Amino acid sequence: MSFNKLKFYFYLFVYSRLKHTKLMTQNMKSPNNGFLGEIAKYLMVNFNKIIINDSVKKLNIKKNDKVIEIGSGNGQAIDEMLKLTKQNITSIEVSEKFRTELIKKFHNKDVTFFSNDAKDLNGIFKNNTFNKLLAVNVVYFLTPLNVYANEFYRILKMDGEGLLACKFDGIKKFDNSTAPNRDLKDVVKVFQNAGFKVNIEFVDSNNEQEKYHLIFIRKLKNGK
Repeated sequence: MSFNKLKFYFYLFVYSRLKHTKLMTQNMKSPNNGFLGEIAKYLMVNFNKIIINDSVKKLNIKKNDKVIEIGSGNGQAIDEMLKLTKQNITSIEVSEKFRTELIKKFHNKDVTFFSNDAKDLNGIFKNNTFNKLLAVNVVYFLTPLNVYANEFYRILKMDGEGLLACKFDGIKKFDNSTAPNRDLKDVVKVFQNAGFKVNIEFVDSNNEQEKYHLIFIRKLKNGK
């Protein structure tokens, strides 16, 4: 067995024993510079490639779309979105570890990075700024969720679309205080209450880490 495979299985073993703890959940939200942060970052990269590629494809980004991503991680989605839109891409990434790497990776690309919390972007973006919004494996950590949903509604243009990709099966044992949004129905209700039309797609797999829900949100003209 290769070193990389040994590393993967070792990290997966450690994660499986600690994923219910607050410390591990905090690192899955925003990896720190310690050992658990390294595990979180490594597993995110390995597990999220399929869901990220599928999410970007289904968000149906056009060349003139202004796109914002909430929680860009290591930039896998940005790589794909740069192939689709000619407009500047906005990235909101609260993890200093990830953000530092993103700035270095995309320093010569048309991407702007912010460290701000996505629940209050009022001082940065005007109402009706973006055509598309993407958030992969982020919604569990957003609290209070209704504040984020209202802000997403504010910054999206009329008929603007968002896609929230979520692994509810994979995160059901996360620490509740750090990842409180673990129920699909509750999440959908919050975004409906914010004024969005919501549609859901479930992608099944034999691998628990490759099962996910795609929550499509659209800002309607007759909405809130």
